[in-house]
Amino acid sequence: MIDPIPDPLQSEKPALAANKEPAALKPNTKKPSTESQDLQGSNIAFRPPEPWPYAVNGDEVLQEVSRTFSKYLVLPPGAADALTMWCAHAHCFDVFLCSPRLNLRSPEKGCGKTTALDLVTLLVPKPLKTENISVAPLFRVVQMHAPTLLVDEVDSFLKGNEELRGLLNAGHRRGGKVFRCVGEGHEVRGFNVSAPVVLAGIGQLPPTLHDRSIGISLVRAKPGEVSARFDSRHTEREAELCRKLARWIADNRTIIEACDPGLPAGCHNRTADNWRPLFAIAEAAGGSWPERMRQAFAALETGTDIAAHGRGVELLSDLRDIFGAIRLDRLPSKRICEELGKREDRPWPEYRNGFPISPVQLAKLLKPFGVTPRDVRIETEVLKGYHLEDFTDAFARYLATPDGGATPATNQ
Repeated sequence: MIDPIPDPLQSEKPALAANKEPAALKPNTKKPSTESQDLQGSNIAFRPPEPWPYAVNGDEVLQEVSRTFSKYLVLPPGAADALTMWCAHAHCFDVFLCSPRLNLRSPEKGCGKTTALDLVTLLVPKPLKTENISVAPLFRVVQMHAPTLLVDEVDSFLKGNEELRGLLNAGHRRGGKVFRCVGEGHEVRGFNVSAPVVLAGIGQLPPTLHDRSIGISLVRAKPGEVSARFDSRHTEREAELCRKLARWIADNRTIIEACDPGLPAGCHNRTADNWRPLFAIAEAAGGSWPERMRQAFAALETGTDIAAHGRGVELLSDLRDIFGAIRLDRLPSKRICEELGKREDRPWPEYRNGFPISPVQLAKLLKPFGVTPRDVRIETEVLKGYHLEDFTDAFARYLATPDGGATPATNQ
């Protein structure tokens, strides 16, 4: 097996003495081979950020990073803090079981996606920014350098690329590998694909990537809404913040790795995998950060577009709303389809070939959740339909209330 190149920060002692200059990081002075000199393009070289020479107050530097995001971007509540913690996690992603993908998404152009990417690029170690990448160079560059990968315009090339999507999925978990035949003997070798990844684009990610991501929705700023315009020519302040993040993470790496933070209600399974690194860093920083992360989780996760989880979960959400609005504990399939057809912001009015969803299509979508139609008595008539109690288990498993807990089992 091919071992990944270790992060230079990992080899440092957990705590550096205050006011003591850390050992200088040696630049890569190895000259490219003659063969490399004959190739087109340029070599890929990374230099991790040089940690700040003095001890850093974690609470202060994290607050400064959060203010930086808020200064240049229009963000939903909690997003600046989540972005801050994600950038901090990139400096020590290898101590966590999972590295959540950061999804910067917008409904259209001009919503600050480029600015957000530029800021994240300046605050993370070994950034590799690209607008397109294929599978072969991706797993090789991750194996060799373990960079922070920032992929822009992901909506333009990821769709339909199942191999690339699978590789990005595999890299979500520590130790994720792909296997390839290499050399004249076609020996099977494993390549590490674990690395921090930012995916920026218009619209939603495919469901499997969405489930492995923390999503930040960007919107177009109104006149005067952004307090300052980011100038990519002057980034000294952001470079200093990156060095301070690197120093604080290096000093507290052991503490962060050992941390098993408490998570909010409703934060479980893959969602917990995504948020646990951010909560661990918040707990290590102390102060107001644990509570700020809880608020960020509540704001960002409950605001997620449920359609991204899959058509079936989107249907469950709409059915919960319909039963709640009509305030009946049973409905025939025909009535449910009529109500779904009124939701113009959903796919149901033109579900298949321009026609509204039918009772048969409704049943097919609900079958994977263990919900099947049965006899429903409406006054003197018996029709095929559903009882509210049929959805108790599905609602509890797949939907959440605004406070992050399980959905109520009964109609309110």
